[in-house]
Amino acid sequence: MHNTIEKVKNYYSFYYIILLLIISTMVIGSFVMVKIDGDKNDTFKAMINGTCYKPFVSRCLVPVIIRNTSSLIPETIKKEVNDWGIKNIIYLTMDRNNIELTDLLLAIIIWYASIIGFALIFMRLILLFYSVEDKFLYLFSLIAVAGLPIFFKYYSYLYDFPQLFLFTLGLFLLAKQKWSFYLFALAMSTVNKETSILLIFIYFIYYKNRLSKSVFTKLFVYQIFIYLAIKIVLTATFINNPGHYIEFHLFRNLGMEPYSISQFVSFIIIGIAIVYDWKNKPSFLRHSTSILIPLILLTFVFGFFDEYRDYYEAYPVIFLLITHSVCKVLDANILRLRTINS
Repeated sequence: MHNTIEKVKNYYSFYYIILLLIISTMVIGSFVMVKIDGDKNDTFKAMINGTCYKPFVSRCLVPVIIRNTSSLIPETIKKEVNDWGIKNIIYLTMDRNNIELTDLLLAIIIWYASIIGFALIFMRLILLFYSVEDKFLYLFSLIAVAGLPIFFKYYSYLYDFPQLFLFTLGLFLLAKQKWSFYLFALAMSTVNKETSILLIFIYFIYYKNRLSKSVFTKLFVYQIFIYLAIKIVLTATFINNPGHYIEFHLFRNLGMEPYSISQFVSFIIIGIAIVYDWKNKPSFLRHSTSILIPLILLTFVFGFFDEYRDYYEAYPVIFLLITHSVCKVLDANILRLRTINS
């Protein structure tokens, strides 16, 4: 019997890996086609070289990794690969993109690692709050990855997938109270994108009355120090780059194209699915939805309100809350709440 169970688990694992690779490839293909070089203030090449406009240039984790990895590749090999790319891949040169194939390949490797990392840590996040059979755990993970193209609108940026992974990792470590690893994840996420501050927001909201005052204050100070120290260093490093650290888009959002009826209905359904059976949903996830308030307000003033990629940080939490609701409505005993970590 034990051997049979193990065979079934291996069977699920094998097909999960195959499907995850296939879906990740499709997601990255879609991602690349949504203008990774479309924003004139943040072209692919300028981002990697550290010469693009603020605030994009300060989101430098991926560019630094690509530059340092690229420096290890012999120049002759890079030249051969890039020359071959220019001759054979129209995408690299259309619209005067001038994307080097070696840089794009390194970026794709990072995107693959980020998506797969997100899928794996997302399963760990689910298991923190619910007991669930392997087949459904794998299914939820695959659906979460397959749903990523919903966020692809206007432009795609180097740091999008890494931020999704790092923020989800931060959520997991925050919920597990693995403080040393969490602080490291917070630091990496901050180097990647300043929206990592939302992790500190969740920490404050959730742990304020759950930790002793001394422990809570100490950890809060550590997080603020890490965030500010990194932002100060990045600001000083790129102070001479063109642009501003804050982009004001309020008037653009006030005059944006109206939502369609289908979009409006979709938002209503999502909202209902989030709050349905609210009191029985894991407390950590409920408290984590608090980031929607600053995220929506800040995006309305400083971002493109209808650019859904601005809401990546909320995706894992919203996905889990909706999944809980769907299982409840279907009366399916798929997700069984773990009371200890709820």
